[in-house]
Amino acid sequence: VHGQRRGEDAGVRVGNAEELEHALHSAVLAIAAMERVERDIGLQFAQALGNKIGTRRYGSASLPMEEAIADVAVDFGGRPYLVYRVELTQEKVGGFDVSLAKEFLRSFANRCGMNLHVTVRYGEDSHHVLEAIFKGFGLALRDAVSVDPRRRDVPSTKGTL
Repeated sequence: VHGQRRGEDAGVRVGNAEELEHALHSAVLAIAAMERVERDIGLQFAQALGNKIGTRRYGSASLPMEEAIADVAVDFGGRPYLVYRVELTQEKVGGFDVSLAKEFLRSFANRCGMNLHVTVRYGEDSHHVLEAIFKGFGLALRDAVSVDPRRRDVPSTKGTL
């Protein structure tokens, strides 16, 4: 079997049905493993964050990476939502399926009860775009979970998150 997409070689060459079944099974296992990682990381992060007393709650970062720039903003307000305004020019970076980046971020936001906004203003190389997103995400998380010495309570006017 030799697949093509949009006139480009998809790079999948399988000699017989048994090899094809093995390749598909491996792909399904990789996606299932990624889904478990997404779920587990988000849950562990939420548990580590605890009741959020004394944290800043909000965080944001704008991060340039070569020709790309990503803006990431988070709110640990307890209402999960993902806004993902990203255009990627490649389907894979190395062996990584770029569509998994959005799914990872959605799962993380859902597990943490976090509002997450990711916007890429521009960028041509999908590797640089994804690197800007995830480094910006890390900086925004650090900002949001950092201790605000002026706060001694939950960062909410309602007193609860």
